[in-house]
Amino acid sequence: MDLKRAYEILGVTYKAPIEEVEEQFFILIKSHKTQLETNVDSQNLINIDEVNEAYGTIKEYFEKLEKEKRQQDAPQKSAFRKKLEHILYYYKFHIIAGIFILVVTVVITLSTIEQRQQQAIIDSLPPADLTINIYGQFRNIEKDTLEDNILTMFPEWERVEIKVTTSPIEINSQFDVGEQQISVIELMHDESDVFIVDAFHFSTLIERDIFLPLTFLNENIINDTDNEELFYASIDNEIGEALYGLDITNHPIFIDSNMDPTNRNVVTFHARGNEQENAKKFIETLMN
Repeated sequence: MDLKRAYEILGVTYKAPIEEVEEQFFILIKSHKTQLETNVDSQNLINIDEVNEAYGTIKEYFEKLEKEKRQQDAPQKSAFRKKLEHILYYYKFHIIAGIFILVVTVVITLSTIEQRQQQAIIDSLPPADLTINIYGQFRNIEKDTLEDNILTMFPEWERVEIKVTTSPIEINSQFDVGEQQISVIELMHDESDVFIVDAFHFSTLIERDIFLPLTFLNENIINDTDNEELFYASIDNEIGEALYGLDITNHPIFIDSNMDPTNRNVVTFHARGNEQENAKKFIETLMN
């Protein structure tokens, strides 16, 4: 979508600040919800899909600007240090000011070194062997613990990347509305290999054709699994009813991860994943 068109759809001035855009976005979401509750004529109903796309376009634009700004600011660090050194020299006979500047310089220098070390660590990390999106009413997940638990199961893997996308089941506030809408936008661009969702969101997402059937699972594994742990759906008329999800709520990978399910944890196979072979291996291993 064109950026100018995106601003027109949200009804804000072209290139207005992101804070104004987000405020208008939440207003439109709330207005749309009110329209639905009052049975507004479909011709006058806010096109929420268009609003979501417009917000996503503007958000992506600002993220690009922020990235460019960080790149432009990076070379200025050395100039900043030179300025500090000049100030320190100028106040060399002012002991109190000199001590203060020295402390500030040390703190900034240590912070810069730490940031560079952290960035160096991130840059040196190998590509993820598996990416997992934990989607649904989940909060405060100990991702590091969960990643470690998974790597223990797959010692040949070097890295697992987990992201948590919170989407509330019940809407009790405007914050919940915004959180739910943002989760939908993020879902549009997500390319995780595996999804772990609560049962409620499995039933809503399965209709969007973003999951693949688990046809790769050995028939013996399926037969040995309790029927209540198997999630079937009929999406493709040619395939008919097929297995799309598995209940892994009580699996040991969730130990100490603060994964407190609202209504069961279901693992699914994402259609847009990049590491589909590892995704299959992960799901198969969970069921053994």
